[in-house]
Amino acid sequence: MVGLESEVDKLVSGFFKGMEIDLVIGVRGYLYPLYLLVALAYGLMLLAFPERYLPAVVPIFLVLEPRLVSFMFVGTEIFAQKKHG
Repeated sequence: MVGLESEVDKLVSGFFKGMEIDLVIGVRGYLYPLYLLVALAYGLMLLAFPERYLPAVVPIFLVLEPRLVSFMFVGTEIFAQKKHG
């Protein structure tokens, strides 16, 4: 049982180290601040629609938003990794 606990500790430690690296690269590459701006822009766009259209518009945003923003994130991540080796 001790061997299993040490393996779990290694996995958890590796997970948090990976999260730390991702957070540092995301902030350094302006990925997370950019995502906050995109989320704010989507919120403002939804506020611009009349309330009677929201049941139709919100699902469209929920389907399209991850796809559109994902392309931007993937490109940013690739450039950040090329820049930092």
